[in-house]
Amino acid sequence: MYDSDGNRKLFKANDTLPREFLPPRQTPVGSRIYELIHYGRESGYGLVDGDVWCRVDRANLSVVHENAFHYHNGCYITLIWWENEEPIWQLLEEKDMGEQI
Repeated sequence: MYDSDGNRKLFKANDTLPREFLPPRQTPVGSRIYELIHYGRESGYGLVDGDVWCRVDRANLSVVHENAFHYHNGCYITLIWWENEEPIWQLLEEKDMGEQI
């Protein structure tokens, strides 16, 4: 959930999701939620480049499904899910390997 200035207000992630994939504090440029809040573009569903929702260069050629909409009184919600979770599980495996060494 983001406010009308594009600041993150609330989010809920799976406990196993790597930090690199958590939503940024500001709406990321190129996301549906950014276009909705900053440009008044139509809300709704769309495909987004995976790099938009990943904090590091881990999501080359990945696709994220995003559904953004105005909720209430300057609150905006966006739901995102990965078409292919490979960048996420690869990072998890790398972190597991690093802990085992």
